[in-house]
Amino acid sequence: MATNNHTTTFWHFLENYSIEIPIIQRDFAQGRIGKENLRKNFLNDLKEALDKSKEMKLDFVYGSTENGKLYPLDGQQRLTTLWLLHWYIALRAGKLKEASDYLKNFSYETRVSSRNFCEEMCKPENFKNYNLKNTVVGFIINQTWFYSAWKQDPTIQSMLRMLGGSKQNNNNIDDGIEKVFDYSSCIQSGNFTEGFNRSDYCKPFIDYYNILTSEKCPIVFYYLPKDFGNSDDLYVKMNARGEQLTSFENFKADLIGYIKKQAEKDKRWDALLDSHEGFPIKMDTSWTDIFWKYKSKGTSDGRMTNHIDEIYFAFINRFFWNELFIAKDETAQTFILDIGDGDENSTKENDNISYKYLNDSDNKNDYDTKIAYEGLDSYRYYEGTIPLSFFQKLTKVLNEYLKYSENNSLPGCSWDTSFRFIPQYVVENSNNIEISNNANEKTLKFTTLNQVQRIVFFAVSKYFSDFGTDQNNEISLKQWMRVVWNLVSGEDQNGRPQIRSTQAMRTAMKFISELNSHDVYSSLSNYELQRLGDSDFYDRCKEEIDKAKQILSGASRTDRKSWEEIIMEAENYAFFKGAIRFMFTNDKGDVDWNNFDTKWENSQKYFDQNGVKDDNKVLLTKSLIIQCDNWSEQLYDKQIFKSNANTWRWILTANNWTAPIHNILMGRDISATKENNNEMVKKYVTPILDKLPFDYLINIVPDGRFHWLGERLCFYKPYGRDMATLDWENWYRNKILSSLLNSNTITTDARMKNSDFLWGWNINFSYEDRFFQWWGNPNKKELDVYLMEENWINYKKRRNPTNDKGTDEDNYFCFRVDASTTPATFALMLKELITQAEADKQTL
Repeated sequence: MATNNHTTTFWHFLENYSIEIPIIQRDFAQGRIGKENLRKNFLNDLKEALDKSKEMKLDFVYGSTENGKLYPLDGQQRLTTLWLLHWYIALRAGKLKEASDYLKNFSYETRVSSRNFCEEMCKPENFKNYNLKNTVVGFIINQTWFYSAWKQDPTIQSMLRMLGGSKQNNNNIDDGIEKVFDYSSCIQSGNFTEGFNRSDYCKPFIDYYNILTSEKCPIVFYYLPKDFGNSDDLYVKMNARGEQLTSFENFKADLIGYIKKQAEKDKRWDALLDSHEGFPIKMDTSWTDIFWKYKSKGTSDGRMTNHIDEIYFAFINRFFWNELFIAKDETAQTFILDIGDGDENSTKENDNISYKYLNDSDNKNDYDTKIAYEGLDSYRYYEGTIPLSFFQKLTKVLNEYLKYSENNSLPGCSWDTSFRFIPQYVVENSNNIEISNNANEKTLKFTTLNQVQRIVFFAVSKYFSDFGTDQNNEISLKQWMRVVWNLVSGEDQNGRPQIRSTQAMRTAMKFISELNSHDVYSSLSNYELQRLGDSDFYDRCKEEIDKAKQILSGASRTDRKSWEEIIMEAENYAFFKGAIRFMFTNDKGDVDWNNFDTKWENSQKYFDQNGVKDDNKVLLTKSLIIQCDNWSEQLYDKQIFKSNANTWRWILTANNWTAPIHNILMGRDISATKENNNEMVKKYVTPILDKLPFDYLINIVPDGRFHWLGERLCFYKPYGRDMATLDWENWYRNKILSSLLNSNTITTDARMKNSDFLWGWNINFSYEDRFFQWWGNPNKKELDVYLMEENWINYKKRRNPTNDKGTDEDNYFCFRVDASTTPATFALMLKELITQAEADKQTL
């Protein structure tokens, strides 16, 4: 018997072993509908090997042996096809009787019906009446020993389809053994000898039979006997594919085929084909254990259990796409990769790589869930190649992750609990099944990655591919993941990730790739940071450098905690998501750890996971306005009345808020008015601080913002032009109207709740059941207050216009207001307008 370092033939194999496909194995997949091209290509390759004596290696067959029986772990598909080929050639060559002694050593135990079918196929007497009037499949299904119920057995149906080809395809594809080894050529040649009723076997089949049963048969495979432990459990793992899941099977076959072709040209690829540690055996054995932990539990109707194909394929797909992505130089529009030619700086151009899965405008995961495999072209980057380094790195990542995961789990992130380095199936129910790009293929949904998580995936892969002397070092991985999550978790004022474009991803990956993943603190401490294009990511990089230096070299703490410990507590507190530079920078933005503890204490006092604590909302919002030292950047058109986590994460980490935040977190008297040199602020903002209805603005219109309208300060409601003028001292409208509102002299819907401010540029109000409007933009001709028709439809006109005043008073009932007008005087002026209107009504 051949050893695992030598090839063997199928016939030689049957001479030494019985083959039994266990009942727990999946059905015969190569004969399924939808596999027409696979059958056609495989059978034509087998025929070419026989016709030209061209060696054809069919990869490894793995399995356990017990009492002279082989229980295939992997290779079932190839072994079944070879068995059918040998059976058919023996039938056509008139050798079925002598061949059956060996062919019956193959038993297909997937179902009892499958086993019985194989037994009947090996009885020569069942085929004594076979002739060329019928196809081989037509003959079989019309025999009395062929039960009609067998037509429902998917394995038998697949075996018949492999023999006779598919009737379902419309392309006349020769995808069956009988079609590929076409008997019509024998009829035409007249090359028959005595045999069945019509001497309908011919010399070509005798030649094929002699070749197949000889030691010089060109169709060979490697056999690898190995103790795999609990074989039943491993069979379930290796065959958790489901009847219709084909993408991963094709993907795996193509990857291995690609490696073999490359190895024929370059010996450096040979290591990937090692019979014990190579890519093929690892994919089918030890690496499977990684994904088996997360196998599907099945849908609510009991279907599709024990699946790993989707998550296995998704992982490798993500890995290859990441490797392609990080190799792209955005500026030069080239790919810079070590493709194994000895020139690490070689630059190759390529216009064929698609990055549509990383759309700058959104975070769609479509590329991550479409697991229907469509070929290796998507993974090739230059002249149709996939670099050796990709496979080497993937091998190391999975090998080292497997070792680590035996006793440890990946460190989690407190603010992102959805990340999964190894994809996992989502909630299992009957709606969890999707139809893939292949109409005959069904898949299960699994966890996806957004752009931020894809960078984290890259970082985890880097850690395991960088494994050195500190293998399985849980501490170094925890430190690495802490830094990585801190770097990528920046968010804008609306809570959207700062990293949401391909360029932002590339910037982050480049920085991370330059760090030592197994000694990240030292690596950061010695890193010479250059200004990056993304200012937020630059700030996060600088922050991690500053924190690493403090962790390694900071003075001892009096509370006996390490700096790493206290920093991590702060990073995971509230909504900070790793960004805490506001705790160790002074009012100028310079690093200063002397006040860290004070700021950390006050941060816990002021904030919780939702943002500012309820009893601090007014205090902190008011303090922002008081501490403002750059109106245009800090307050103008900014949503500072929101007290939620997103807004305050932005405020705390924004460079232009450094001084105000420093003063607030130092616990200074933040309620006291700060001297401000900005004339607009002194004129308009300072006088109204005590009058603003902070509770109302924070809780009812938090999206509102300050905005100048000319020289008037206004507060605008969000998503519209509804505004309130805030210039209290130098514009007396609010003072007069609010006083009359407080005394119930007038009424209006324009009043800002719980305040003396009014919504609107033009204010409609009622006095003694009459309708008035305070016009918001008076001039020499236009006055301030006008009497209006009912429900403010139109301005009330005089019946007898005058022309002596030269203002609107000639045509309308109106009057002017100035700073000397008191609320009482104003009420009298309203009454006078009513009197004038009544008198005007009496005139003709």
